[in-house]
This record gives sequence, structure tokens and C-alpha cells, in this order.
Amino acid sequence: MLNLGKITLELPISLVSEVNTIQLEAGNKPINQDWICFGFKDDISKLTTVINQLCTQIELVNTDISSADDMINALTTKKLLPGAYTIKLGCETKMFRYIIDKFSIYFTDLTLANIEKSAIFYSNQDKKNKPITQGNLSSSKKGVVEPKEKTTIDKIFKYLQ
Repeated sequence: MLNLGKITLELPISLVSEVNTIQLEAGNKPINQDWICFGFKDDISKLTTVINQLCTQIELVNTDISSADDMINALTTKKLLPGAYTIKLGCETKMFRYIIDKFSIYFTDLTLANIEKSAIFYSNQDKKNKPITQGNLSSSKKGVVEPKEKTTIDKIFKYLQ
């Protein structure tokens, strides 16, 4: 038995092997994995219902290119690698921004900056396939009082309450 302060291993010392850490390298440079986590802090089944309803009723996601499951997985994963998904929006960017604002109380880090860093969200109007930026999302709120589908979106979000 090995006693390590607060931790006691029920193995003889002869069976305990040394733990080594490995640093991955690309050429001579260490690989820097800048994971993103949006920090969802509620019931995933409720989020699934909301995303599926948003996709069905206002075409949140262009289902010819992306899926509701991609959106759910991206928003709930603990270690999202930038560019890991391609989520093409089916709705206008200003509607997406409204949805992000509505989601913000259910996430710890669903920020405009993290959306840009994730490099997974693409506008439905973008023909160049560049990810949505923080600037796109910021400017989509300026001068906009309410998105066209505000009432529908607000009703759908009641599933998270």
C-alpha cells in the first residue's frame, strides 16, 4: 500500500509505475491546443429540445450542410477544437445573435469572442466560407430592435425554464 498524503493506493509499491507527461511537437514547436468550452450549465435534454425546435421552426441551422446534433455537440463539449465542426446557419446573423443572447444565461462562456475563436459558425449569406466573427455578431445587433421571429424564439426558449 502506498500512502500519498490524502490519497492511498491499494497497490504494492512494486506495481505502481511512473507517470510521464508527453508534450506533442510539430517540427520544433510545441502544439498548442486552444480548446474552447462554452460552459453549458443546464439540462442537455432541454437544450436538445430547444435546438431542435429552433432548427425546425426558424431554420437555425442549414440542414443541407449541418445538423442540429452538430450544434448541440459543439455547444456542450468540454474540449471543442476550433474548426471541429462546420455549422452553417439557416437564419440571418441578427437572429442568431438574438438566440446567443437568449442562451447566455445557460452558459458560462458563450461569448461573442468564443464564438469567433471556435471557428465553426458560418453565416447563411457567406459565399466565401469564412467563420462568423465577433464583429459580425456585434454589428448585427446595432440598430436592430427585434428579429423577425422574436415571438417564436421566445416561446421556444420556455423549454429551458
